[in-house]
Amino acid sequence: MSAVIGGANQLYVLPSNASLHESPTPFTRRIARNVQHLLRLESHLDKVIDPAAGSYYIEKLTEELAHKAWAIFQQNGN
Repeated sequence: MSAVIGGANQLYVLPSNASLHESPTPFTRRIARNVQHLLRLESHLDKVIDPAAGSYYIEKLTEELAHKAWAIFQQNGN
């Protein structure tokens, strides 16, 4: 995603079974080949002015959740 947002000319994605040291199947090769097209042509990530807009809200919620979880953890530890 960051490569498409950054304007990369090419994106090489390994087939999903490459990490398992297996031979790629026609299906896994096709999916790997089409990932860049899905990101660029269908989701238009390269056309959005600020694709991360609103991420601050998610960060805020995550921080609140972490603080509340830590408080519960500390209460149960005593």
